[in-house]
Parts: sequence; structure tokens; C-alpha cells
Amino acid sequence: MVITVIISVLLGLAWLWSLFAIRYFAPVPISVRTPLFLLVAGAPWIIVPTLGWTFALVVTGIVVVPVIVSWIIVKPRNDLDWAPDQERIPAVEFHGDIATIHNLRRATYRSRTDFDVEWYSHSFDLSQLRTAEYVVEPFGKLSAMAHTFVTFGFANGDYLPISIEIRRERPEQFNPVAGIYRQYEIMYVMGDERDLIGLRSNIRKDDVYIYPIRASRARVRRMLEAMLRRADRLNREPEFYNTLVNNCATNILAHLNELEGRRFPFDYRVVAPGWSDRYAYDHGLIDTDLPFEQAKPEFRINERSEFGDSDAREWSRQIRGL
Repeated sequence: MVITVIISVLLGLAWLWSLFAIRYFAPVPISVRTPLFLLVAGAPWIIVPTLGWTFALVVTGIVVVPVIVSWIIVKPRNDLDWAPDQERIPAVEFHGDIATIHNLRRATYRSRTDFDVEWYSHSFDLSQLRTAEYVVEPFGKLSAMAHTFVTFGFANGDYLPISIEIRRERPEQFNPVAGIYRQYEIMYVMGDERDLIGLRSNIRKDDVYIYPIRASRARVRRMLEAMLRRADRLNREPEFYNTLVNNCATNILAHLNELEGRRFPFDYRVVAPGWSDRYAYDHGLIDTDLPFEQAKPEFRINERSEFGDSDAREWSRQIRGL
């Protein structure tokens, strides 16, 4: 009885995974995927009662096995027709304490879809690195959903935000379910804060919270270097984004493990990054002595985020109330 239940559960999970793999991943036109999706979706209710489980499994297997084979052999790529704000991946050169980053982004937005992009290079003196901050952008009323990234501050007033995102093709839009099924590559977006933070606070009109990370300068530097090396490696070794295991929050958690020299436990708040700020607070990573509910509003930057005539450094100071 127990074995039967276990087998049934495993088959059910395999059927569910296969069902959405056909819908979002199968390397065939949507006109073919849709009837295949309906066929597999209806198998337990249409084929089983009339022809039995064995025939249903055979039919499902005929449809699913090619999808699994394609899943194994498909490879991520860097040579697709990318969205204009994600055309270039950062490239990093290290020379002692100096990290020179190419393909930094500086976009000027008139709206979400109307913008000009400038790509530039800049050298950062890692010996002058001072701070790391955790940025959270909740998505509307869905409290569990958010985008998260990290921004690093230097003694000369420079800031380097690093945002781990899907790399969109034209005219692709993000779908979290499709993100489980190898639909997107992953990239590290770097640029100035007026772009990466201002886009979210001023153009999308989302709430943005910037939390100071509690860590020594040596550990902050180790974290930044690890992020820069991984970002640069994606130029040569592209990877698929995965909504569950290779997203913005899971990668930051991996880098935080490098920063602290210890492993933080994985829990549901990593998969639901809208709650990840509380996770960071509970593990002593947020540099505040206030209770979380009292501290959180203090780190919201929207009231201070108007662009005005300030340059990048002035704006970074402005949103922090400096």
C-alpha cells in the first residue's frame, strides 16, 4: 500500500513537471505545443478511464521522452537577439586592487519601454570598498514576490549595484513558471544607481528598500570579488536562469555564504524574496539594532528618490539621506 502511494505520488509529480515542460519548454512551435499540452493534461481523466493506466503511460511517455531528451541537450547561449537594455554582459579585469568593469549600464528612462542606453567602463579600487547593501523591490501587492540585489559603496562616493536577472530576448517578458523550464539565460547587470535603483523607484513606481549589510570590509570585498568573477564567467559559460534554484535571491545567498565563511540555511523566504529582508534580519545580516517592523520603513528610499539635477554620486547620497 505504501509503495503504491509513493509510486503514485512520483508519477503524479513526473506528470505535472512534464505537463508544464511541454507548455513552456518543448522545442516545437506553440501551435504544436498546445495540443500536446492538452493531450497530456487530459490523459488521467480521458485515456485512463477508457483505455487504462498502461496505455495512458505509453502515450504520455511518447510525448514526454523527447522533451526530456531536449532538456538534457539544450544549452544556454550568449548569441541571441537580446533586449536593448541587456545586450551586453559585464566583463571584468583585475589588476591588484583595481577591478575594471566593461559593459556597465547607464540608461536614461522616459518610461518603462522608452529609454536610451549607454554602455561604459569604469575602474574601482577595491581597497577603498566600504559598504554592501541589500536592495529589495517588492512587486505590488504580492508580498512574497520581489527582486533583490546588492549595491557596493566606495570611499570616493562611487556605488556599484549588481543585479542578477533573466537575460531577455526581444520581445520576451518574464514568466515565473516558464523560468523553471530553461526559457531564460541569467546575467549580472551592473551600472550606476540612477539606472538600476531609479528605474524601480521612479519609473516603475515600486517601493525600494536599501538595507545596510553588517559585515567587515574584508568580507564585503570577498563577496564583491566573487560576484565579479561569476559575472565575468557568464561571458564564457552562460547559464540558464531558474525561478526556484538559480534566481536573484538564491545567488545572493550563495555569495553571502562566501562573505561570512559559513552557510546560511535555505528556507522558503529565499524562494519568496519579498520576505528575504526578514530572513536577512533574523540572521543578523542587517546592520540595525531596531526591531524589524520599526527598521523597515527607515530603509525605504522612495521619498528621497526624485532625480532632479543631481549626478550619480549626488543621487546615491540623496537616497540615503546623507
